[in-house]
Amino acid sequence: MVAGFFTGDAGNGRFGHKLAIAGVPVAVAARLDRDADDGRCDAGRVAALDAARCDGDDWPPVPATVDIVHAP
Repeated sequence: MVAGFFTGDAGNGRFGHKLAIAGVPVAVAARLDRDADDGRCDAGRVAALDAARCDGDDWPPVPATVDIVHAP
């Protein structure tokens, strides 16, 4: 599932247009985060929608999938 939306700071602390992408392999999400953002699972332009799945500020161990939000 991919959805675009405009919202307040829910999901990653950023106001504006966002993409929500469901079922992303953790390794892919972590790479996207490192390449486009700060590498933190719980905050930034790329972040997990459910920060409780994060291991502190790290992405959960693989193999797993996560739902992410991207605020370009």
